[in-house]
Amino acid sequence: MKVQGVDVYGEFLGEVKARLREDLIEAGGARHAWKVHFYWNLGRMICEKRRGLGWDRTVAERLALDLQAEYPGAHGFSADNILRMEEFYLNYHLGKFPAPLPAEIKLKLTNRFMGLVSKVLDHLSGARESIKPSGW
Repeated sequence: MKVQGVDVYGEFLGEVKARLREDLIEAGGARHAWKVHFYWNLGRMICEKRRGLGWDRTVAERLALDLQAEYPGAHGFSADNILRMEEFYLNYHLGKFPAPLPAEIKLKLTNRFMGLVSKVLDHLSGARESIKPSGW
């Protein structure tokens, strides 16, 4: 995935790895906070590259393989999860919401959403331990 001889994907992969490390440092051990923060940022990064460079969904497959190779034993870096990260970013950043809902429905949806987020975060739980530099 080169643009005018520049390995754009290689630069993108480096940005993803740096973002992951930065989010871990910023979180300072807050397990779920760093995951949500990383999930959001990776979704944003993928969205920007796909829109700006016209990459298709196969970038998620390649990124999944590269992250799994870089962080063996880490969970949550499947192509499907990476595409869910983009969807998470799009839905909650760009405001793709339906018309306002009654409070009781909002509560049910919020609980359901938090359950889904919790499942995704559990899948990512191995990532922090896999990339944690020694001495932290």
